[in-house]
Amino acid sequence: MNPYDFLVTDEKGEGMEVDRSSKYNPYDLSKEERERFRLQESVIVAEEKDRGEEEEEVVVEPSPALVRSRKPKDILRYLNNNKKNDVYFSWEERCFKKISNRDPVVLGGGKKRREETYVKGLLPALKRMFWPTYQYNEPSYKNTKNTGLKSQKHGIYRGDLVHTQIELYVNKGGLPILDSLYGDEGIHEFTVRALLALREWKLRPVVSELLVYDARSNVATKADLLCLNSKGELVLIEWKCGMDNYFFAANDTMRGPLENVYSNCPSNQAYIQLMFTKILLERSYDLKIRRSYVVQIKKGTIDPFSLPKLLLNNENRIDLYLETKILEEQKTESHKRRKKNRSG
Repeated sequence: MNPYDFLVTDEKGEGMEVDRSSKYNPYDLSKEERERFRLQESVIVAEEKDRGEEEEEVVVEPSPALVRSRKPKDILRYLNNNKKNDVYFSWEERCFKKISNRDPVVLGGGKKRREETYVKGLLPALKRMFWPTYQYNEPSYKNTKNTGLKSQKHGIYRGDLVHTQIELYVNKGGLPILDSLYGDEGIHEFTVRALLALREWKLRPVVSELLVYDARSNVATKADLLCLNSKGELVLIEWKCGMDNYFFAANDTMRGPLENVYSNCPSNQAYIQLMFTKILLERSYDLKIRRSYVVQIKKGTIDPFSLPKLLLNNENRIDLYLETKILEEQKTESHKRRKKNRSG
């Protein structure tokens, strides 16, 4: 199946704009194709410069006016003006944290530290609530497709690398920053495939790895990529790297309102993660995401999957379930802390 078929049409007959007359295969990463990738980049930079000179400056206002803007920089300015500066991701601890008091507190030995609290990550919360019984079974490459990986840890490292390179490309200035850090051969083939696919689908990146915090549930996550399509609509993308041999393999069903409706395979996990990222993004920034896709990048191809209508139609009910469960967790944790303090 042509991987583009997932994006060409939906039930309303609308979808991504795809040039099917092109004979260019963006997934054959030979030396010539990498050179073509760079040539395309120079053309895009020139087009963006011309477009910036021609377009009028748009005054960014709340959601309805914003969505009508077709300029990524206007949307990025709006997001920056509305982001929660007191929440951040700690790479050292690999978790989200919230600054509760910016004035540093003096500790023993004269050391100073600002007061911070931990914020629940969306993905761990989803694991606990929806697929607690999922078990990853390391594939045996004897009878399965060879992905070039030797272990799950190698796959996790590759995914982190691709996410980081896409983030640098989108947020920090394109190919020059990647060249300075990685060199031509150091830019991962999955990164190149992802960027080529965005061009084929006529998606203009706005921001990558956007931190999203929901004060109502005290949950945070990062949106992999927010784009604009040719209609000026916001498109949300969730990248998934690899998983060639087990993306659709499950060992149980989901829990909660999705029990006996969806299996707990990684593809369905990605759908749920994408749906909640969309919910939190819309709620936190007062945006409207028109289209959402899980994009699986594999050796030799890239497959985009649209968020299922069944999930979209039950979005509010599923959201309420997660919020209720998280509040129950918070009450339990608070009770344990009070009990511990009394006993201490």
